[in-house]
Amino acid sequence: MQFLLAYCQGGARRTVILTIHQPSHWIWKLFTSVTLLSRGYVCYHGPSSDVEDFFDRQGFPVPPKVNRADWFVENLNDDFDRER
Repeated sequence: MQFLLAYCQGGARRTVILTIHQPSHWIWKLFTSVTLLSRGYVCYHGPSSDVEDFFDRQGFPVPPKVNRADWFVENLNDDFDRER
């Protein structure tokens, strides 16, 4: 991730598209923008610095000491809520 960040910040403007499921706190801090999907639909797309405010406005504030990525995935994914 450090390499990709340095690559994007190099002399030429570059974009890297990366798919990652539940990144660690340290990796999450490296993202400049994110797109969060649920069931194939975009739920959030924008600066990673604003996604926590977005969840707050939706009534899902991130609890203290919780991995943000875990919280976002847990609240967007309903696959485990259905009865089998």
